[in-house]
Amino acid sequence: KELMVEMAALGPSFMTVTYGAGGGTRESTRELTHFVATSLQIPAVAHLTCVSHSRDDIERILNELEEAGVHHVLALRGDPPKGEKRFVPHPQGFQCARDLTEFIARRGGFSIAVAGYPEGHPEASYFGDEMRYLKEKIDSGAEVVLTQLFFEPELFFRFRDRAHKQGIAVPLIPGIMPVSNAQQLRRFTSLCGASLPEKLTSSLDSLGDSAEKVRDFGVQYAFQMVTELLRDGSPGIHFYTLNKSFQVAEILSLLETELLLSRKSHLAS
Repeated sequence: KELMVEMAALGPSFMTVTYGAGGGTRESTRELTHFVATSLQIPAVAHLTCVSHSRDDIERILNELEEAGVHHVLALRGDPPKGEKRFVPHPQGFQCARDLTEFIARRGGFSIAVAGYPEGHPEASYFGDEMRYLKEKIDSGAEVVLTQLFFEPELFFRFRDRAHKQGIAVPLIPGIMPVSNAQQLRRFTSLCGASLPEKLTSSLDSLGDSAEKVRDFGVQYAFQMVTELLRDGSPGIHFYTLNKSFQVAEILSLLETELLLSRKSHLAS
């Protein structure tokens, strides 16, 4: 919670709280989202997955969130539980995030976000099919798309163009994870299917074992990405913090300085 207080001081528009496979963090998710929504007075977005849950389970979880003052969810299919290679829906549950989204929308009481994948979902075979599915999630009641992390702005721009051609008009929020640990980065991206550009990996290799240099590089790399994304019209940024706040604080400080400098330049001209 102390970390969340630090995050809140940065003035985010919302804060998301993850949810373990099979509901393993259900109680802590409810507790933390309640803390964010009521104590910090910031919209809290609770991750909610289909994994191992029946419809009745989902209804109970939604009731719990509502009672905790949480009215925003990120509807996800979810990854298979640890030790399993493929997703198997609960017999009385949902096959996919689209069906979960539709269920939540019909119930009412929540604004719904869904996931988008700038490089394609790891299990998808064709971008066209994936975009049609994303449109179905929007048509089922989703109001915003939070993307999976990526490390080249162009990936997001192409994703955004394809989404617009598919008739998707809701906000598309790019997901950025500042690099703080090279090994953790490679492990994380191998799980979610994000690619690492050569310029990123070669820079990390050149930094060796210096944790401080890696963290500083991560701040600068993310800052450059965020600057390009915002300049090209992105409505905001969703930071994957991995329970760390200092890098985001530094990135925001750099953005503020950049904004002030641009304003001064504009006034001077």
